[in-house]
Formats: sequence, structure tokens, C-alpha cells
Amino acid sequence: MTASEKRHQTRYTGHARAIVAALLADPALDVVQAFQTVRTERRASATELMDAFWLLDNQPGRFPGHWHGRLRQCRNNPTDGRRLFALWSA
Repeated sequence: MTASEKRHQTRYTGHARAIVAALLADPALDVVQAFQTVRTERRASATELMDAFWLLDNQPGRFPGHWHGRLRQCRNNPTDGRRLFALWSA
């Protein structure tokens, strides 16, 4: 892994941790809002958000707590899923 790839991995893993922390801190928080907050506060790029989503969706065991069901529910919802995927499609 190159130094650039390692930096990218470190950044998107940190974004994923911040998203999980936000979801666990506020059970009423919208998943899309958690991603938007991380994008704004941590200045995450679209690619970093997409990679953070992939990590959270495919390797939920790396992060503690009961949040994965909310992520899947958002992803599978026709309206919310579109809003979520638009964050890194734009």
C-alpha cells in the first residue's frame, strides 16, 4: 500500500468512526444527516464518504454498537437511499 493509499484509508476509516459515533449518540438522528455532518465537519470528499459507507455496510463488526440496522434500512429505502447515494454521486 502506498503512502497516499494509507492516508486515504486512515481518513475514510476515521469518517466511518465519526458516523457511527453520531448514530450511537443520537438514536433519532437521520443516517443521511450523519453522513452530511461528517462531510461538512471533517471536510470529507465524495470518495471518502463512499468508502466509509462501503466499510460500514460490509464490515459492521469493526465498529461497536447497534447502528448497522439503521444504515441498511436507510440504504434500502427508495427515498432515503437516493439521498444517501447522492452525497457521493454529486
